Amino acid sequence: MTGFSTHHNPKTIGCVSCHLGNSHSKDKNLAHKGMVLIPGNLQNASQTCATANCHSKEFHRIQKSLMTTNSGIISVDKYLFDELKPEDSIFHITHLGQSAADMHLKNKCASCHLGNEKKHYGAIDEKSRGGGCLACHLNYEKGTKPDIKDQIHPQINLNVDNTKCFGCHSRSGRIATNYEGWSETLLKPNEVKNSKNHRLLMDGRVFEKTTADVHHKSGMLCIDCHVSQEIMGDGKTYKHEADAIKISCEDCHTQGKPMQTKPPQMDYISAFDYALRGYKHSPNSFLVTKKGSIPLVNTYKDAKGNAFLVSKISKKEIPINPSCKRDEVHQKVSCSMCHTAWAPTCIGCHTDYDPRIINVDKSQGRWIEHVAEFGFAPPTIGVKKTGNNKEFVPAIPGMIMTWINPVLRGIKEGMIPNS
Repeated sequence: MTGFSTHHNPKTIGCVSCHLGNSHSKDKNLAHKGMVLIPGNLQNASQTCATANCHSKEFHRIQKSLMTTNSGIISVDKYLFDELKPEDSIFHITHLGQSAADMHLKNKCASCHLGNEKKHYGAIDEKSRGGGCLACHLNYEKGTKPDIKDQIHPQINLNVDNTKCFGCHSRSGRIATNYEGWSETLLKPNEVKNSKNHRLLMDGRVFEKTTADVHHKSGMLCIDCHVSQEIMGDGKTYKHEADAIKISCEDCHTQGKPMQTKPPQMDYISAFDYALRGYKHSPNSFLVTKKGSIPLVNTYKDAKGNAFLVSKISKKEIPINPSCKRDEVHQKVSCSMCHTAWAPTCIGCHTDYDPRIINVDKSQGRWIEHVAEFGFAPPTIGVKKTGNNKEFVPAIPGMIMTWINPVLRGIKEGMIPNS
């Protein structure tokens, strides 16, 4: 086979490092015994990707990351269902039970987590969910069919493009679609044939073209801002996304010229990324995050103090503009409050429970979403309180549920006698 990435070439690490089996037997059946066809799922990663000689530290981080646990999504859902009192908690998506909130999560949200097993060959696309390490690091050569008969092996590498993020992050908050400038509609696929202003996703949803994020317009990828310590975790357990986020707008967009940063003490994650990506700029010129002092290894300052970001795959160098004036008033306003071009407005969406539906797993009862209207508009100004501090931030409608008693529904639809 051909197509292997440099660091996963069997000439260097063999085949059993990833696929297991017995390398000491020349008998085909014995050699293939215990073989893993799709390594990298969290179910087998401890034996494949995360052995002592490979990525054990990364596996430890991933196990505790929010992309694996979904803790914040679960706790917010439980709070809305009035199941989380009086204090917040840490949750894990694999521990869902049979409560109303847990069943709602199973019906609507539970497929989007890294522990969801990838069971079939194929590239990551809009409908992909989970796959552990493969969810981000699996790449097929352009034009290569996802078929082992082609004799071209997919690559496992650092080329994590936006396709890897899109499947999960085009749902709910629709971050991926917003970033690229697409707003969801209620149009049917046959209503937008050959339209350049609309996009049909693989799941059948239709999106309308609108203003893309300025970072997307400049050619930046999601991973150009979001560091590994956020996406893969830093080994700590967090309750919510806001707790795990490391970067902020001010890390790159400072007032005036970027502050001269001292040479950072490189943590192993940043050093690994810097070395493997082969950057040419000096490690003494990185910008550094205010939270956690993480070196942004794909940024640098030139001799004049001007800052640049190097896109992690294309290696395109993008100038970093200074921030606006952060006076006493603007200190209370988030950057995104002014710089958000638009936000989705999902109005009149409701959720109720139908106990009559039989699910694929033979369980009975399912939560149903009813969509009334999609749109987009400038975001509402929200007030975020943290202790005694207030910050003005962009806000969008949250989950709005209409509770319908199943018995009353049965009476209404004539299925239960009104007596």
